[in-house]
Amino acid sequence: MSFNFKVNGKQLSSDNKIISGSEILKIASFEPEEDFDLYKKIQGHEYEPIQFDENVDLEEPGIEKFKVSPRKSIKFEVDDEEYETIELELTPIEIFKIIGLDSSKFYLKQIKGHMDITYKNDEHKSIDMLGHLKFITCKREAATVS
Repeated sequence: MSFNFKVNGKQLSSDNKIISGSEILKIASFEPEEDFDLYKKIQGHEYEPIQFDENVDLEEPGIEKFKVSPRKSIKFEVDDEEYETIELELTPIEIFKIIGLDSSKFYLKQIKGHMDITYKNDEHKSIDMLGHLKFITCKREAATVS
């Protein structure tokens, strides 16, 4: 039997009904665990912190979801300048707000090894910010009217 749960909006599952905070972080790919805080949301209540060694019953009535947040800021680069965020996901528009550029005049390209990922026509796409990402800004060409 599989037990389903959500972490930061992503649907995940475990073969075990009772799992530790560490296991939840591992299943959700948040490692090393020391870099993150884990919280559970119980229906009608606020978020409650979960310790790494604390067991959670995934069939506990009222559990809605889990939230993970970084313990320290996440660093990323744009045009060889370093910036920080505490958000695990950002859109290109949100990145432009952080760096102080107008997203209507520029678009982002992510540099990933020998591959470039363009967000020219996808400025609302959520980008997973873990892993010290590198971006460059590109100027949008003015539209010509004929």
